[in-house]
Amino acid sequence: MSTPKYDAICSLLDRTLRLLKADRRTLEDLHEQTRIPLAWLRKFHSGEIKVPNINRVHYLYEFLTRKKLFHASKHSARAAKPAPMGGSRR
Repeated sequence: MSTPKYDAICSLLDRTLRLLKADRRTLEDLHEQTRIPLAWLRKFHSGEIKVPNINRVHYLYEFLTRKKLFHASKHSARAAKPAPMGGSRR
């Protein structure tokens, strides 16, 4: 059985894992600096987590690259809300 598209490895996950494996710091040091649980870092590093939490991957990517993926704005939360169901608009 093939992996569903929603569970397929994405480029952010792949890049973050490669960055983590290439980083010279220990996982313990990264835990201290990021406050991401050490057990999660170990499992993510070893590939034990097949579908990791996107928030942690996102945060770890930004920490390792020192680059923001998204620039938050005061309207970003409103723009991210889905349209109401049932086709009615207010």
